[in-house]
Amino acid sequence: MWDSVTDELRIWTEYAVKNEPTQPRRPDEPYLHVSVTDASADVWGALHWCLETNQIEAVGERWRLRRSEHSTELETLAVASALRRFLPAYRGAKILVLSDNATAVAAYTRMYSAAYDVNKHLNALQQFFPTWNI
Repeated sequence: MWDSVTDELRIWTEYAVKNEPTQPRRPDEPYLHVSVTDASADVWGALHWCLETNQIEAVGERWRLRRSEHSTELETLAVASALRRFLPAYRGAKILVLSDNATAVAAYTRMYSAAYDVNKHLNALQQFFPTWNI
């Protein structure tokens, strides 16, 4: 094994064994809300963190219909589902959305994707967020 990998593995192992609770770091930008989303072939989930009240709300559910196996569409739909679910809290606020899918993040940043199914979810969201402050 390479020395660089061994060093990183040792650091991660020490960190995991310590198991010290940590407080999430607040974003540098003046966001009022942070949402973290994730999706799989069967379920989606999201956390909503209101920075004003420091409250965290979680939501997750199984997909209602059989969804695409493509992770980008599922991740994009998870973000859309979370944004719609927490919509009352978001009105007029600046939102930071975190996703583990770089293509979904790029699509939301540009509000465009080369994939038809991803664009369908982006276009549906524009009615809820006309100024798109995400």
